[in-house]
Amino acid sequence: MNAAQKLLLSLIKAACFGKKEEALPAPGSGTDPRGEELWREVYREAMAQRIAGLAIDGIEACGLADESGLSSAANGTWRESGMRNMAWYIRYLHAQNELTALLDGEGIPFAVLKGLAAAVYYPAPRARMMGDIDFIVPRELFDKCREIMTAAGYEYVPANEDYARHVAFVKNGITFELHHHFSHDDRDVETFIDRGLANAVRVSVDGAEISMLPDEDNGIVLIDHIRNHLKNGLGLRQLIDWMMYVEKVVDDDFWESGFGDALASVNMDRLAKVAAGTCVMFLGLDGSRRSWCAGADKELCERLMELLLEYGNFGRKQGAGGKVQNVISGMKKEGVFRRLQRAGEANWKAYKKHRWLKPFAWIYQSGRYLRQGVSTGRSPGTLRKDMKQSVKRDRLMKELGAI
Repeated sequence: MNAAQKLLLSLIKAACFGKKEEALPAPGSGTDPRGEELWREVYREAMAQRIAGLAIDGIEACGLADESGLSSAANGTWRESGMRNMAWYIRYLHAQNELTALLDGEGIPFAVLKGLAAAVYYPAPRARMMGDIDFIVPRELFDKCREIMTAAGYEYVPANEDYARHVAFVKNGITFELHHHFSHDDRDVETFIDRGLANAVRVSVDGAEISMLPDEDNGIVLIDHIRNHLKNGLGLRQLIDWMMYVEKVVDDDFWESGFGDALASVNMDRLAKVAAGTCVMFLGLDGSRRSWCAGADKELCERLMELLLEYGNFGRKQGAGGKVQNVISGMKKEGVFRRLQRAGEANWKAYKKHRWLKPFAWIYQSGRYLRQGVSTGRSPGTLRKDMKQSVKRDRLMKELGAI
């Protein structure tokens, strides 16, 4: 862990829990010889992890704010980032309200997944940087919801995952993902989501009205989100979502009342404990009311944090290497031919029009991977490194029970 990453973790502790560490280096203070460059590195790391909003709150909580209201430790780039994040958040709230009004008007039950349904647990929901608006509706109403959104001006966006879990729309620059399922595999997570959708609760987040799953079912979504992104790029934002949920909801009584058993039933209890233990070790989560995670393997916690810092949000720090590692992992799990065939069927436009091409989908996908490898300039040495990284990630996932 380098100096910028350590400083970013300190800012997270301050933003989330008001824990201020002494002697945080500010530019020009002489505390760190690199001064401004250190803070530029912190900014790059915060952006790669999609937690710049939290970092800015941490800067202010640590007493590094100047008279302009942001920070003497933050240059104009930080200020611009803060203003952009707030402008996007306001647009996001408006878009969420518009969607809620549309679905309510048509009598379609729904529940927001992640997004504001994660931000609701934060001290300041605006600090959670938002991406898409994900939501789920009852499967029998999925087609109706799709038609209603199209009629209301939401533009359908074709995506390779349509066959699996959701369809995507865009309106006013914001992407909406309409789900009929959430989980990526055959674990019985959908049982909890169906239960939660039938008992959804209505909450207001900074003026936006949303429907969300009750706490227990929402927690299963958040830990399943971590499990899934262990495969293709887990970052600090997903871990912090889990941490703030645990802080607000999961004390020993809640764990023992059935939540721990629910997680065990889908083999995610160990991951939940290690993820919480990592937050206690590195991010300031109070472990005193949470004996359920006190025994988390410290080595696994350290390896999990190492992976988070290495990959960034959705693996963006790995770039093309992350995509290569995902392909390698997929081939190891599914088998080479099955992976090529499945991906070819999803990606080959000609096959979607001419189904008789199905036996050749694996050939198309083989060529597609080859072209992608050439276009990204992956040298044999770099590919070997990607393979080693994939093996390391898969080993951690197995030890966490994530695969």
